[in-house]
Amino acid sequence: MVAKLVEDKNKYKAKNIDNSRFKSLWDKVHKQLEKKGSTIVKYFTVHPDVLIPLIKSNIESDLKRYMDNLMELATEDYIVFPKDGYAFFKKEQRLVPLKKDSDEILYFGSDCNLSTDLEGNYTITYSGESKTDISKSVCDYLKSKDINLVDGSYNTIFRKINIQAALNFYNKYNLKIPLSIINLKNSKVLSYSDMYHTSYYDEVFKCYPGKYSTITSSTPFAVIFSKKITETSESTNFIKYILTNFSEPKHPTLEGFSIDFYSKLANILKQHNQIERVVTIYDLFDSTYNFIIEEFDALKSYDDFCNYFGADFNKVLYKYYKEYLKKCDEIRANIYPYKTELFEDVNKGHWEVFESFYNELDSNAWIINVPDNEILVARDPLCDVNNTAVCGIDFGTKSTVVVCRDPSEILLRIGGGDLLRNPNVKDYENPTTISLEDYKSFIQDYQRNLGRPFTKYKDLMVSHDASKKIYQESFDKQKYYSVFSELKQWANSKDRKQLLQDTKSYNIELKPYLLLKENDFDPIEIYAYYLGLYINNMHRGIYMKYMLSFPVNYKKAIRDKILQSFERGIKKSLPTSVLNNIETMKRFKITSGASEPAAYAISALKEYGLEPKEEELKSIVSYGVFDFGGGTTDFDFGIEYIPNNKSYKFEIEQLGNGGDAYLGGENLLNMLAFEVYKSNIKLMRDNEISIVMPPKCQRFPGSEVLVQDEKDGNQISYLNLKLIAHTLRALWEEVPNYESYYTEGQKALTLYTANGDDVIVKIKIDIKALKSVIETQINDGVENFMSCYYKIYNEYNEKLTRPLHILLAGNSCKSSILQKVFITRIIKELNNMKDKLGDEKDISEIFRLYPPLGSQFNIEIIEEIDNFKRLNIDIRDLLYIEDKEK
Repeated sequence: MVAKLVEDKNKYKAKNIDNSRFKSLWDKVHKQLEKKGSTIVKYFTVHPDVLIPLIKSNIESDLKRYMDNLMELATEDYIVFPKDGYAFFKKEQRLVPLKKDSDEILYFGSDCNLSTDLEGNYTITYSGESKTDISKSVCDYLKSKDINLVDGSYNTIFRKINIQAALNFYNKYNLKIPLSIINLKNSKVLSYSDMYHTSYYDEVFKCYPGKYSTITSSTPFAVIFSKKITETSESTNFIKYILTNFSEPKHPTLEGFSIDFYSKLANILKQHNQIERVVTIYDLFDSTYNFIIEEFDALKSYDDFCNYFGADFNKVLYKYYKEYLKKCDEIRANIYPYKTELFEDVNKGHWEVFESFYNELDSNAWIINVPDNEILVARDPLCDVNNTAVCGIDFGTKSTVVVCRDPSEILLRIGGGDLLRNPNVKDYENPTTISLEDYKSFIQDYQRNLGRPFTKYKDLMVSHDASKKIYQESFDKQKYYSVFSELKQWANSKDRKQLLQDTKSYNIELKPYLLLKENDFDPIEIYAYYLGLYINNMHRGIYMKYMLSFPVNYKKAIRDKILQSFERGIKKSLPTSVLNNIETMKRFKITSGASEPAAYAISALKEYGLEPKEEELKSIVSYGVFDFGGGTTDFDFGIEYIPNNKSYKFEIEQLGNGGDAYLGGENLLNMLAFEVYKSNIKLMRDNEISIVMPPKCQRFPGSEVLVQDEKDGNQISYLNLKLIAHTLRALWEEVPNYESYYTEGQKALTLYTANGDDVIVKIKIDIKALKSVIETQINDGVENFMSCYYKIYNEYNEKLTRPLHILLAGNSCKSSILQKVFITRIIKELNNMKDKLGDEKDISEIFRLYPPLGSQFNIEIIEEIDNFKRLNIDIRDLLYIEDKEK
């Protein structure tokens, strides 16, 4: 794989925890595990290196959510600050004292709370004033709240308060209403505006109306004292005010967070005179987040974490552990998260809970009890091993297709993330691409475990997510070095070296594939590891049988090494308990199945309804596959028939094959890029822009310095080749209205000089000349196909039947140029036969051509082909035309 990287294995070692206690707990659970079953466990074990990154990522999202909730709180009409002893009434902009250590409003009754008339009303008059006993201690408490009964101005502290706002708050969140709120709701709350005179003397507060006024109420009287705060109606100003002056308010939306975000925000706000600089509360986010992470990074032991999170340490950690169990494979490989029921249902269970008590105890792992109100279920991965299903992998140059048969066929999406999204065809064409984000971090994690290591997808991506770095973003030097999309071209080139660089600027020197040694970085193994993760997980189970298809042109040494890379990678995706089970692993097999074109023939013959008929035992169907892929073009000729022994429904006999190791869509793009470079050679010389010469291209006069062979090419030269090729992709893939992309005849493009400096050049692009190159290369490939066919026909004439069903395969066969060239060649062949055999001979059953699965021929282009009308045959006899009415 790669040379071992040093890691600090004692980073979070427990200082004061008795490790023997951890060991005894681990042993206890280990003995309780149900082999090949599910087990409810009372403890969970976790390595801090696994949990802490998740906690950190949650800190970011939790802090954002907390700040959102804090801003929402600013809109509330009633807010409680129990630690500060206040309740805030927004409409009145007033703070009302609370009783000590509670959320009960401090209020006072009146001695007039006895009914004074026949209707049961309560009355206060000038002579019959309201008197309330308020002890010195309570008076002192009010004074501590800036409410002075002795020397204060009653006009400022004895104000009208509408208690309905408090009732609305408790009802809104379905909270228990404090008794004081209920009592005040059933009282008439007096205010200064009702009174002629107020006073406090000898621990008695008195108030009464004017001489000729009477205050009457059907409910008892109550008195509330309060103080006004500065006008803070604007939300941000209000939040700044409470952060500066109060402890965290008591509010349902602010509860349940593991970290005291409020105090962190308050500290950051008060530091460095930031109060006036804060326009919105979110201006505090970065500083607060960095401050919390710095605190978190300073934690070095189990004890530190216990102290940081306090008495609820196990509940806090279990909350994050559950989050990890749901997201473990999303973190590993961007696989859709699991549901909570997976590890809470006694009939299911989680592999990693089992593995944590199955594998040897990690001396740095923490073992913590599961909270009393929680259920945690472990599951032996051996329960989910599928010994009968087969997983087929078509390891393609541009994309890889994975099909699992159990017993029906299921196509898999690799690296797409959201499995709930409605898929399209391209979702299953998984780009054969890796993207290096943080190589050292990935490799360190990859080497840590025998199976299912705790790797992080953000460190190394594959497939669709990796290819987006090239095809869906602006192309630049940094992306090119970190994204590797030529795994098969590199594997098939005996001399090609490659320099990769992750986004952290760490360099990886890639040797030629056949020269890789045991500890060298092998991108194919890593790609296979990710394929294994997508195949083997708690959504799908574990597969033991794999078949890998290869191009027919690959040498045996390369095929064998690719098989070895895939075996290492896929085994790495399996749980350790499975890898250690000798009997189970005896059934693990990765073999080379049919060649890529032969595998395609099986599918296409079925899809096009060409399989032999069961009622015709001797029925034989002849086929020829022209597989024009991303890197190679492969031919395969054979027959399909119904076997006598009936062990299989149909059997394929391959009669011969051939191909072109360098005729592929991606290689053809590189050839076009080289042609464009050559036609702009003066511009390239003037700017000292070098390029790599692709296979099948020829040097030209004056190319000695700037044009480099593949084995000697540096990264700048490879990059320039890719940048020009990328500009020509619309032409090759015949994107709708692609001609308009090149209408001006010139295209501004950023390339790189020999010194690595970027320079914008305007290159000339001759579409007609490039199409001629494409046509010439494809024509050579079609001629080779026909030559190969006639060679096989001469050898196996007695086995072959008519018509020969020519099956076009590969995305490159969707090219209108390819289809036109191929049909022109067949028409030429049939016209030659017609000339030899005469008009009376039926030649309509010689060849029949089929488009790539999922596509159709362009009839308009075909009907323009010269000599087509001369054949005097129905186009449907020559070509497969889908009946749209079906």
